[in-house]
Amino acid sequence: MLHHEQRPKVQSKFSDDVLSLLKTVEAMGNPFLDDTEQVVALDTAVIGNASIVTTIRTAHNLGVEQFVKERLIELTIPFDHPIKRNKFPLFKQGSIRPHKAITSKLQTEG
Repeated sequence: MLHHEQRPKVQSKFSDDVLSLLKTVEAMGNPFLDDTEQVVALDTAVIGNASIVTTIRTAHNLGVEQFVKERLIELTIPFDHPIKRNKFPLFKQGSIRPHKAITSKLQTEG
C-alpha cells in the first residue's frame, strides 16, 4: 500500500510546485544572495514593511531566549510548559505593497 504522498497525482503536483518555485527564483534572482533591506514574498511578489524585517531578524534570538535559556539553562520555567504566543507582524498583518518590477517581469514571462 502506498503512502498518500507517493501517489502519481501528488508527485505530479509536487513537481509542478517545484518547477513554479524555480521559475520564480530565476525571474526574481536568488533571494538568499540579495543584500537589500527589503523582504519580498516569493509567492506574491509583495514587499514587507520594516516591522516584518525586524521580526525575521529577531525571531530566532527570541526563541532561544524563551526556550533554551529559560527551560534548559536557567531552569526557571518547566521544560514542558507552553511557550507564550508572540504576536509578530507578518506579511498578512503588515502594511504591504506589490513590487511592480517583479510583478511585471513575472507576468511577461508567465
